[in-house]
Amino acid sequence: MRDENQLHAANVKQIPFDDAEIKYSTVQNWYPGDQDGKGGI
Repeated sequence: MRDENQLHAANVKQIPFDDAEIKYSTVQNWYPGDQDGKGGI
């Protein structure tokens, strides 16, 4: 059995070099899966 409320956190350090471009995106409201915990992220 799994908890209904889960927390996921990440910390990333990005170091740009000359003429570099940093792109990023986030994923929110992840699907936790079914009642058995299958199919989620």
